[in-house]
Amino acid sequence: MNGSLLAGFAVTSHNQGTGGAVTLSSVDVTATEFAPPGICPSGWNCSDIGQISPGPGGQNLTTSSGTWSVTGGGGDIWGTSDSFHYVWQTMAADGTLSAQVTSQTNSDPYAKGGVMIRASSDPGAPYYAVYLTPGNGVTVQSRDAAGDGSIQEASVSSATAPVYLQITRTGTTFTAATSSDGVNWVPVAGSAASLPSLSGAVLEGLAVTSHNTGQLSTVGFNSVGTS
Repeated sequence: MNGSLLAGFAVTSHNQGTGGAVTLSSVDVTATEFAPPGICPSGWNCSDIGQISPGPGGQNLTTSSGTWSVTGGGGDIWGTSDSFHYVWQTMAADGTLSAQVTSQTNSDPYAKGGVMIRASSDPGAPYYAVYLTPGNGVTVQSRDAAGDGSIQEASVSSATAPVYLQITRTGTTFTAATSSDGVNWVPVAGSAASLPSLSGAVLEGLAVTSHNTGQLSTVGFNSVGTS
């Protein structure tokens, strides 16, 4: 047993008629190894939001390189209620959220993978997000109040992976930008939105929906950054 190996948890009931359940705590992975697939990394929250089909979604972080693989199902992030997979931290005040989308499953031309700032994990919560789609470039969308309909703020129809996406928060005003190198950012024209419901401490992170209730979508992320 040398070279790259698998390390994890094994459970058997030793009884073909009865399942066995084991509860584990204090799970730890050294920084140079892969986080176990599906385990939410320390310092993050990970969950399906809304009614998910198919599901569940999941995430995997390769800590040595900082690359993410996030899988989500769901009909869409749109309308008055959303269905997607979300990986997030808390954003206390003004700042930026950015990530490079390196790859995306084409489960639908409007499948979405990108960065999102959101009031809460409620399916109808206010949000501001910038996503990459397989067939319609980059789109910037928002919901201004709980349970209201989503709107499209702006788009960049020519964008394809790999592309960097960024949200800047200043008070309750939000803007989006894209970049080819993660250094030189180009504001998305028309993306500025004033969202009074997104005030105080909010959620910030990675969002993925397959826009297809029969197929999951997996999105690769790199260079995830908050400031």
